[in-house]
Amino acid sequence: MLSIEVKCNTDSAIKGSPDQVVCDDIFWDNSVAVLGCFIVNLDIFTFFLANLEFMIFTMRKLVMQTNYL
Repeated sequence: MLSIEVKCNTDSAIKGSPDQVVCDDIFWDNSVAVLGCFIVNLDIFTFFLANLEFMIFTMRKLVMQTNYL
């Protein structure tokens, strides 16, 4: 059975004011093989919306690139 752990890293660089946001991630399996990756411009977001959009986008990409979940 394939076991996937997804780690989402965010920081508070835009905390407090809307700003341009870029989202990226790399998907690894438990043997450290790369399953997929992405980078996308999320346009202008507040800190809260950027984190929320990042989580949603990451899960969509994980499903699309690995056919998992």
